[in-house]
Amino acid sequence: DSGNAATGGVLDELLAVAGDDRRERLTAFVRQEIAAVLACDGADIEPRDRLQNLGLDSLTSVELQNRLQRPLGLTLPTTFAFDYPTLEAMTEYLSGQLPEKATPAAPVK
Repeated sequence: DSGNAATGGVLDELLAVAGDDRRERLTAFVRQEIAAVLACDGADIEPRDRLQNLGLDSLTSVELQNRLQRPLGLTLPTTFAFDYPTLEAMTEYLSGQLPEKATPAAPVK
C-alpha cells in the first residue's frame, strides 16, 4: 500500500531508535514542520518559544496539526498547537503518543 510507505518513513525511523536518539529525531522533525508552516528557519525555533509569538495562528495551527499527524500515524486534537504551544511541549506530548517500538515481524520458521 503506497499510503503506508508515504507515512511510514518518519514513524519507522522513530520506532527504530529509543531514548535520547528518538527524542532528538522527533524534535528535529517537529521543528522542521513548524518551520515549514511558519516559513522560517528551523534554527530560529527554540524549544520553549511560544509558537503564537512566532506567528502561529488558527489556520497555520491546523496545517501544522495535519503535517504532524499524518507521518506519525496519530490523530491529534484540533487544539493541539494551542494545548502544546512550544516545540518542547509538542515533542513531549507526541513522544508519549508513539508506540515504544515497531511491532516485530513474525519469525520465519
